[in-house]
Amino acid sequence: MQKGVPMHRVPQPQHQRCRVKLQCLVLGAAGAGKTSLLRRYFHNAFQAGTRVPTLGSDFYTGRVPNPLQEPNSSSTDSHVLINLQMW
Repeated sequence: MQKGVPMHRVPQPQHQRCRVKLQCLVLGAAGAGKTSLLRRYFHNAFQAGTRVPTLGSDFYTGRVPNPLQEPNSSSTDSHVLINLQMW
């Protein structure tokens, strides 16, 4: 560790990246808009007037921006990779 530098600021080699996996289960009544909410979040798309219920389950996965990352650093400088799974 470098002297005088807080622990969370010490540069880490890329091979020491931390991977975080978040899983979220979305529950609600039939026709409440669960699938529409997930499509909007992951694909930024909304289909108005959809009234056909989802049969079975939908599964979405994607990478979430790291809220602890410095604003001016590139995404490759991030030490934490956050993957989000929702169904």
